[in-house]
Amino acid sequence: MKNKLVSGLALTCTLGTFSAFATNGYFTHGYGMTHKGMAGAGVALSEELMSGANNPASFTVNGTEMSLGLELFSPDRKYTASSVDTFYPNALYLEAKTQKSDNTLFAIPEFAIGHQLNDKINIGLLVYGNGGMNTDYSANSEPEGTFYAGTTGVDLKQLFISPTINYKLNEQTKVGVSPIYVVQQFKATGLGNFAPFSQSPENLTNNGTDTSTGLGVQVGITQTVGTSFSWGASYRSSVSMEEFDSYKGLFAEDGGFDLPTSIQIGAAYKITPNNQLVFDWQKINYSEVKSIANPISNLMSAPLGATTGAGFGWEDMDI
Repeated sequence: MKNKLVSGLALTCTLGTFSAFATNGYFTHGYGMTHKGMAGAGVALSEELMSGANNPASFTVNGTEMSLGLELFSPDRKYTASSVDTFYPNALYLEAKTQKSDNTLFAIPEFAIGHQLNDKINIGLLVYGNGGMNTDYSANSEPEGTFYAGTTGVDLKQLFISPTINYKLNEQTKVGVSPIYVVQQFKATGLGNFAPFSQSPENLTNNGTDTSTGLGVQVGITQTVGTSFSWGASYRSSVSMEEFDSYKGLFAEDGGFDLPTSIQIGAAYKITPNNQLVFDWQKINYSEVKSIANPISNLMSAPLGATTGAGFGWEDMDI
């Protein structure tokens, strides 16, 4: 049990920086450059075409429009290992130091096109993603016998393709819906020392990039009240993704990595003609996904890849 616990802590060091890959867990803080500039707020506002990715009801088009965006994302990923006084046989250890990930800059594009069918209906297509979820640790300076060898890290990319339509119920209220097609890719390297803890050691690490797809839906509403106040809400369903078969010995539920449900509610108040106050609350239900929510301590009771196999121990997130 001690060996499994120490090894589990080492695995947490390897994959634990996953929690720092993006700002809201592994989701970005809003879509569209305007909303990123407001820390992801603006579910009640129609600021640009990409507003529809935050709330389909906010997708507003004048005639026919198109937009392109590019985010440069530079996360700082590192781990720090403290010195160990007691060593257990066959356990895995890290050198007592701070190690930084080599990958520090990622380009994440987005694209939107829309057309105004009439004074009530807008249609379009939104394409956006989550990226920068890549760690790359070199073991060149690690002493022989530590928990990883060669280059170790994980890489997760997610692409969302979302046809969108919204409808103006009246001058105050709009509703919208977006089917979502998700493509995600994952790879892991350098985790071979954890093979004894996996239900499928051959599907644990160094299997290249695996791809999975899934379908979901997002719905939303916006409403103006008077000339100064507006509110909006958006709900994204869970997305049941195909399993990462090449990594069914790592993620719980035989390689399962679904997307959790989320809800975002916000309001905007125009203080002056040129200034407004915006407030949003978002909840992402990470506890719905076992490979994300299962505690790392499960490594002592179930193999990696099992339904109750170790995960990242995440709870639901309020933003």
